[in-house]
Amino acid sequence: MTGFYQKIIAFVMSIIMIPTGSLFVFLQKFDKREKFNSIFDEGIHEICETIKQDSYVDVEGIVKSFPDVSDTTNFFNKAFNIDPIALRTKIFAARDAEYAKGNTANGALLYFLGAYVSTFKSCRFFLNPVDDTRSEIMLDVEYGDGLHDYLHSSVIYDKSTGELYAKDGKGMLGIGFNFNVDDLVVYAVVDCWMRDFGFCFGYDLFCYLTPIFYYNTRRIKFDYAGKEWMVQIWKGLYAVSMGGEVGLYNREKGSFGTFYNAASDEEMIKMSLEIYHGDELILKQSEQPHWWINGFKLSKDLYAARDLTLKSTLEMKDEEMLKAFCEGIDNNIHRDISYTVDGLNVSIVW
Repeated sequence: MTGFYQKIIAFVMSIIMIPTGSLFVFLQKFDKREKFNSIFDEGIHEICETIKQDSYVDVEGIVKSFPDVSDTTNFFNKAFNIDPIALRTKIFAARDAEYAKGNTANGALLYFLGAYVSTFKSCRFFLNPVDDTRSEIMLDVEYGDGLHDYLHSSVIYDKSTGELYAKDGKGMLGIGFNFNVDDLVVYAVVDCWMRDFGFCFGYDLFCYLTPIFYYNTRRIKFDYAGKEWMVQIWKGLYAVSMGGEVGLYNREKGSFGTFYNAASDEEMIKMSLEIYHGDELILKQSEQPHWWINGFKLSKDLYAARDLTLKSTLEMKDEEMLKAFCEGIDNNIHRDISYTVDGLNVSIVW
């Protein structure tokens, strides 16, 4: 169940983090409470400034807008005669036991509970060098009694490529996405948690009902190798970003409903992705084996889905798959996807 809870937490974070963060900064301007003491070293500050310069996302502003909760914590500690240091010690012991069992989600929750009851004094975000080009983002948390706790985020910043990525290949902080600071592009990793959930019409319906997604989508369906297959493409606005997606899914023949499984490692194909606004290249993801290649560019200049063009090249596994996929494009009711064929490669334009 721990893995399930981790996925739910990551899903909620990935949906609300960016748009609500910007709103949070705006609302905090009217909040007169003392702010939490957040400190950014020069390297982290430069990353945040790069993101802020060409987008609406002010990461440093969001974090520095968090209110100081120490007064509330001290009130409860005094009201209920709580020894915060002794309680923190017990909670952290339980945390370590959960980590030892591999229950990282439970351990993280216990950590935050133990840290909260002992009160925070400050938190310093800094880059800890791994080698000549790479550093890990770390936190130096100081509690009310002066104790320091150094926390590993497992997020690596490679200044030579501009990439922010997770050590475990699961995406930063478990949300399934990495980020290129130089290009301001968020993208999903192959082994992200969303892969376990496949895709169905309900996911698009949920996004359409929220105020932060404004995209168009097309579904290309075809039969191949004894299964029902679907290539789904998307383009448009995603919160404070714009971009596109190409997903590869399949299911057993005769399946009921709209649910498809994400392609397995053996079923993945090489795919590329480019998103244009007129002749302007917004983002590019180079050809690579994938089941869901995508990119979402943070920008102050956001364009509607109808003004964006998606281009993608997909390498089919054989002639049978090639023919079935092309027939699927021909049969798409919208008739707004064009394609060319070069060997087993199909290049689509939408």
